[in-house]
Amino acid sequence: MSPVAAPPVLDLPPMDATVVVVGDVHLSPEHEEPASRFEAFLRRLPADVKTLVLLGDIFDYWVGRKQAADPFAARFLRALRDVAERGT
Repeated sequence: MSPVAAPPVLDLPPMDATVVVVGDVHLSPEHEEPASRFEAFLRRLPADVKTLVLLGDIFDYWVGRKQAADPFAARFLRALRDVAERGT
């Protein structure tokens, strides 16, 4: 018996906007290399990315209003604000 190919999907329009999904980054000051790489990733995010989805833990510790002033957390909150201001 030969395999049967799935029929093509014809009823979905192509996606206009690019979506990027990032999950469980677990940024921490103790691990600077991954933190720097994530920061560089945010800076280089292409202009055609209209949606950035952050799933799971971005930080390896709680970041609420009070922790947002922490220099390490503030660094990434600024980077994410910059991404939003560029239109993502």
